[in-house]
Amino acid sequence: MSPSPGWIRRRLTALRTCSPRICSGAAGWCSHPTTAVCLARACYSYALRSIKTNQANIAQQPNTQKTTAVFSAGLRLELRLRLRQGLSALGALGFLAVALTAVGLTLGQYPERLRPAGPAIGWAMTVLALVYANADWWLDQVESGLNQRLRVGARDFAGFIFGRLFAGWLAALPWLLVAAWLIALFYSQPLPVALALAAGLLIASPALVGLSAFIAALRVLMGSVGVLIGAAALPLALPFVMVGVGLTETLSLAALGLSLGLSLLQTVVFAQTTRWILSLV
Repeated sequence: MSPSPGWIRRRLTALRTCSPRICSGAAGWCSHPTTAVCLARACYSYALRSIKTNQANIAQQPNTQKTTAVFSAGLRLELRLRLRQGLSALGALGFLAVALTAVGLTLGQYPERLRPAGPAIGWAMTVLALVYANADWWLDQVESGLNQRLRVGARDFAGFIFGRLFAGWLAALPWLLVAAWLIALFYSQPLPVALALAAGLLIASPALVGLSAFIAALRVLMGSVGVLIGAAALPLALPFVMVGVGLTETLSLAALGLSLGLSLLQTVVFAQTTRWILSLV
């Protein structure tokens, strides 16, 4: 947010000085640049003119440029936070552990009966663990006030949400590929099944990350009631589970197209809904 002229006046009156960059730009504004008072007035006038110029430039920017800038800001912020705090790695370990636990139980107890359904079980457990891991991450971010502070003055907040969701999807890609490979390896499945698992996870993961943000926003807005509503929203992931299970049988273009279209549609819906819920907080 740009500082107000009153703030600039009080700051310059107290310090009687300014940064070299502003003072050098304001040199032509003052007839007696050696006096501190005149220099402060020159700096104030120059800063005020710069603020008005920046506001005019922002107002003249096309909507596409503003949308791209806000999207890029959300993308960079999310990647930086996940890389610094390492929560994406912890979340990956979580849903990989759940998936491999399902694999171990299946192989150890009922190897013959449940072996054909093993990839589907591992895929579904990976999906649910991914949703819960990302929901906890988004909950921490929203409760910290970061989203609210960055939403102030941003007319295109939806672009910011899309940027953060896209970055969350990028951060999960390596772990999703590893999960698909491990599930196929532990079940001794052929390469087409491994490719089907990876394709299903990659296609469904954008909407699953959006679903996680939606659940976290509900928890912030409604508390314990939001937790119940968020749990009720988990069946929205069932279409991805159904399509993913179907992909393990046959890798068809029709199934891929259906899953991709459904994932993109739900991603848009979850992003817009998350934006609306956060505006109520």
